[in-house]
Amino acid sequence: MTSWTKRRIEKSLGGYRQVINQENADARENVQPGSKVAVVGGGLAGLAAACSLAERGVKVDVFESAGHLGGKCGAWPHTLRNGDTVWVEHGFHAVFRQYYNCRELFDRTGVSQSYKSIEDYHIVGLDWNTATFADIETTPVLNLLSLWKKGLYKMGEILFSRAIRYMPEFLKYDSVKTFEKFDDMSYDTFCEEGRIPEDLRFVFNTFARAFFAEGDRMSMAEVIKSFHFYFLSHDEGLLYEYLDNGYHHSLITPLRSYLEQRGVQFHLNTPIESLVPGETEETVEVNGSVYSYCVLASDVTGVRSIVDGSERLLEEHPGVREELAHVQASQRYCVIRIWANVRVGEELPVFIITEKAPMLDSVTFCHRAEKDCENWAGESRAIYELHCYAVPDTISDEAEAEETLLREFFHYFPEVKREDIVDTYIQLNRNFSAFHVGQYSNRPTTTSSYPRIKYAGDWVKLPCPAMLMEAAVTSGVLAANEILEAENTRNHPVYSVPLRGILA
Repeated sequence: MTSWTKRRIEKSLGGYRQVINQENADARENVQPGSKVAVVGGGLAGLAAACSLAERGVKVDVFESAGHLGGKCGAWPHTLRNGDTVWVEHGFHAVFRQYYNCRELFDRTGVSQSYKSIEDYHIVGLDWNTATFADIETTPVLNLLSLWKKGLYKMGEILFSRAIRYMPEFLKYDSVKTFEKFDDMSYDTFCEEGRIPEDLRFVFNTFARAFFAEGDRMSMAEVIKSFHFYFLSHDEGLLYEYLDNGYHHSLITPLRSYLEQRGVQFHLNTPIESLVPGETEETVEVNGSVYSYCVLASDVTGVRSIVDGSERLLEEHPGVREELAHVQASQRYCVIRIWANVRVGEELPVFIITEKAPMLDSVTFCHRAEKDCENWAGESRAIYELHCYAVPDTISDEAEAEETLLREFFHYFPEVKREDIVDTYIQLNRNFSAFHVGQYSNRPTTTSSYPRIKYAGDWVKLPCPAMLMEAAVTSGVLAANEILEAENTRNHPVYSVPLRGILA
């Protein structure tokens, strides 16, 4: 395809990397002495907010209920049955190349020095039918044609079926119109009514899984946003970077060091039970101390717990109750790490997506992805990580979840036997944000009705399409900017992919 066509597509989208906020260049460079902010939650949203504030001279205290930072990017030590001490974490994270705000944060804090590029975006079917994306055209729209030429779907199945009326919706993403039309429709209903071909659904499921929910609960508007964000709004493609060591070493250590050098203080193992309005209108109390502002950046379960315990706050500022009334967790997700005496999948990328039946969504070959895992594995052992992003309600407990995931893993890799497994570590959690049917209109933004509190996390409604790590970091920067602007201090640029689809 000609370079003219590619330039025309980029121009039609208004450029792939856009700045969505206006710089207050006339404001002061740093805050006035004495400005103090509490950040509740030490995940990416909270750390991004802390970084943006500390760089402008704000004194920041970060409160984290766990014994480690990072939230779903955190890591902690664990002792195996054989006595070996290892690091475990919530699971593999991809740093996609259109994660503009996340990558800015990682560049500034030195995290990006640990980047390693994935070889391919690889989807494996139950019959080992595979879809790969390393050689796909990256220009929006042209990438859809490239998928067709590669045989990942049949054009006739779309052109001569009901699907032709539904497929343009992916190119018409608009934060208002898309949600008005599709937020009350589930992903499963869309595929059924549109008669989306099975081979195309095989690819679509990749984007749909980002919501940690099964298709009958997942908002189709959110799926369209996901498709726009990951595939149809930039020319970075689907390949990405990941961190080449465990998250404690490659993410948290440099991030924490950078923040502590700028005066940020961390309070681990310090859960916050309530937020209290200050004695004056210009303050808020957190854990008995007085702050100018609080950034509430916990995950959804933490947010609900803190707010439900903040009786005086809810009495004096009932708008907070209304704003957060609909914030809830999605389905459970499960991560199992396996230490084994046999190696498989050496010819595959370090992370693959699998066709679930009914649980296994992905496999990470940790011994090839992370240095500390490589050190444990040596030349003959291996560490595998299995993910289920939405655990079916029929799965009763950890034992059944582990049994089911292992059975599916053995389907793909029958060379691994149960007797080859040295140990396992399972996490079955329910603290990921719900993006279910009909929830969008009630989702809070970073702005609270109580000016002393700002919201940050992947659960807030953003003024731009972003997801997962990028959504968390973007919300943290936006929340920090609100505080800086209120203090007449220079804000930070916020970047985004195009806000609307090419046909919107």
